[in-house]
Amino acid sequence: MTDDVNPTEWAKKEAARLRSLTSPVGSTTETAAAVELLAGYAPGSVLHKIAAADYRYNDSKIVSVAGTLEQWVRFSEGGLATGLPFAAQARVEAASDLMDQAEQLLEDASIHPVAAAMLIGAALEELLRSRCIAENVTWVGKPSIASCAKALRSQELTSKQDLKDITSWGGNTMTQHTGTLI
Repeated sequence: MTDDVNPTEWAKKEAARLRSLTSPVGSTTETAAAVELLAGYAPGSVLHKIAAADYRYNDSKIVSVAGTLEQWVRFSEGGLATGLPFAAQARVEAASDLMDQAEQLLEDASIHPVAAAMLIGAALEELLRSRCIAENVTWVGKPSIASCAKALRSQELTSKQDLKDITSWGGNTMTQHTGTLI
């Protein structure tokens, strides 16, 4: 499946295709794409476990996988599938809230810009931590902008230049207005 394919639309069509099969094809590959979609979009979920559980591929299994896909579509269309683990999604939302607050602070001329810079640094750290959580990457030491960025780089989830930029941003958000790293 390519990046421009909507997974829920694909799942609807695949479920209909699977239901249209009238006899087993004698191959374990008939439902493989559906199982892989669920592995990617619902890893570790009950739906993925149900679809992947039975290796006896017959009419009953094909219908079962089709029903599982249809359930996943309802789950997704209901807004329950975010594509991120709950902990990572919560951090992304927190980072978004921090950025909104930083923007409000920057619009108020009576507030020193360092207050917004601190929130922007916190938002960057939250986003990096959420990426680590989503990718099952562990960092060394205390969670920080630098430790999370290095952990992501060690797994080649960011480029060398990204690491340099992120580390620079992390340091500069606190030194830009105060002259010292807080």
